[in-house]
Amino acid sequence: MLSPTDILYSILEIIDYGPSKEKFINQFLIFCYKKTIILLVSPLEEQKRTILTRQLLTSSPEEIQQILYSNFGKTQTEEALQTASSELFQDYIKDIVSTLSQTQRKNLQVYLESIAFLGK
Repeated sequence: MLSPTDILYSILEIIDYGPSKEKFINQFLIFCYKKTIILLVSPLEEQKRTILTRQLLTSSPEEIQQILYSNFGKTQTEEALQTASSELFQDYIKDIVSTLSQTQRKNLQVYLESIAFLGK
């Protein structure tokens, strides 16, 4: 199974992304994790949300994962991450598609269809 990093790197190659691909991927993944935290924490009552948010802000990425797992469970955390990543990815594709050449669009479509097929 392809990792999110592998998928993003392939897409950046297809669209001839110029600046640092690694920097883009790292930033994109950070946004995914931030959105995941928002999805999980927002429904909580205010006091619990405040305490948990403070705890998360002062934690390392590994600690954040453990905090989320202990408060929401592994399944709920991973489902929220999947939702956040999917939404951000779709938004990104919508934003860039109009800037791509016909060849890039076709190559991107073929690639996305191939990874969708692999995920079934």
